[in-house]
Amino acid sequence: MTTWRWRSERSGTKPTGDGIGRRLPKVGLLVVPALLFAAACSNDSNQAPTATATSSGTTATATHAASPSASATTTTAGGGTATATASTGVGQTTPFDVPGNVPAATNATLTDVRAASHDTFDRIVFEFADGLQPPARIEYVASVSQCGSGLPVTVPGGAILQVRMEHAQAHDNNGQPTADRTVAGTGNIIAGAVSVCDFEGVVTYAIGVPSQLPFVASTLSNPARLVIDIQKSASEK
Repeated sequence: MTTWRWRSERSGTKPTGDGIGRRLPKVGLLVVPALLFAAACSNDSNQAPTATATSSGTTATATHAASPSASATTTTAGGGTATATASTGVGQTTPFDVPGNVPAATNATLTDVRAASHDTFDRIVFEFADGLQPPARIEYVASVSQCGSGLPVTVPGGAILQVRMEHAQAHDNNGQPTADRTVAGTGNIIAGAVSVCDFEGVVTYAIGVPSQLPFVASTLSNPARLVIDIQKSASEK
């Protein structure tokens, strides 16, 4: 077991245990200096646990050092337990399916989307209410369009990493958004992210990146989060 000790680096953020400070309700925009991201990186980027992956029907176990994410159980500063289930831990560009825990006829509500830059990777986090983790597929796609209108959506960057979550919603019972529909880029790998679907139990975001860089997907609990780490190329580190 690894113990994470987190110190909030500035007012307006709250420790989350995923390396990105959650915005407090009074903050309207996710604007965090790059210095904060570098400081947050020390909390979770240099671990070397063992990751168990399930992809395309196979199971693999890999031990990795200083890779973006892995399977681990940690104790956060707030005392909560965060359990991560990662992909291979060494990064991949092929589609990856993340299992969920949402009961039938129920949707997990997306409450926050945030991004940060670390030394060797950029991270984007999707957070959900009530401990519910929706199943998701993460994959590179050639283009994206709005699920309702079918109109094409322009995404910044040279490649699009799509995150499609089922049994999910990003709105409340009054139809009001519960999470940002657009996410600012980190100034490094992630050029920005935009919601392209929130309809009939499907929530989809498109993440703009320079090229099809390897990524690692994992989940964290307390609260439920989907974490995607996109690795920097050698020229960008």
